Amino acid sequence: MKKVILFLFSRLNFITFLLLELLCIWLIFSTNPYQSAAFFNSSNAMSGNALDLANNTKGYLKLKDINDQLVAENAVLLKLLSNNKLTKDEMTALGIDTIYVSKFSFVAAKVINSSTANFKNYLTINKGTSDNLLPGMGVVCKEGIVGKIKACSKNFSTITSILNKENLVSCKLKRSNALGTLRWDGIDPKNAKMLYVARHLVVRMGDTIVTSEQNSVFPEGEMVGVIKKFKVKGDESFYNIEVELSTDFSTLNYVYVVKNKLKFQLDSLESVSTFENNENK
Repeated sequence: MKKVILFLFSRLNFITFLLLELLCIWLIFSTNPYQSAAFFNSSNAMSGNALDLANNTKGYLKLKDINDQLVAENAVLLKLLSNNKLTKDEMTALGIDTIYVSKFSFVAAKVINSSTANFKNYLTINKGTSDNLLPGMGVVCKEGIVGKIKACSKNFSTITSILNKENLVSCKLKRSNALGTLRWDGIDPKNAKMLYVARHLVVRMGDTIVTSEQNSVFPEGEMVGVIKKFKVKGDESFYNIEVELSTDFSTLNYVYVVKNKLKFQLDSLESVSTFENNENK
């Protein structure tokens, strides 16, 4: 303590000068309107910039939470789409009493791993059986279809991508409702083939391709892609159609798992029909 006092005493002249300078500055800004306004504007700008920087930093740190919130909200909006509703006639045929009920519900998930360079490509998401996900459920994103769940653990699921040569998707031309089947040829992750479109049908460059009603995995009308090019040989019955996929798998971060509430009923009916056909043979 004694050393501190001796130090301050040895610098007494400087400390006195500094205090007087501060007093003069205060007097100048407090008694002169122009200097006072200039000081206020400068300090206000500095504090504003500091607050703006702090707010931007805070917002950047919260980007993950914001993204998760937006994805969850999108899942709710998807559930409310009009094409996910059963008509009164459909419900009567299925024995459902309510006036309207959603065919599909959606669970938002984050992609934590994916591949595009193999013949059989897969994705992994951070949702599993604890979120009531099951193998066979379809997966979509905001751009279009993604694939189908292959296996689930408690907190994770593996998805068979449409970039998998074994994955076939029932689809159609949006303009004419002409049915076909989408299959990836294992070459370019941005393109796939649409098979079994009869050559007598009209096909045009740029035609939009969407999922058809003939599957229980995806909602009807989900975006698949557009026709990039097509041709037909003289002795063939079907077009050879190349499709530019709407989903960019190289930048895929969030997806939505499609839960078809009627899939169990459909699968059960189809199993019974198949069994009866085999019995009659």
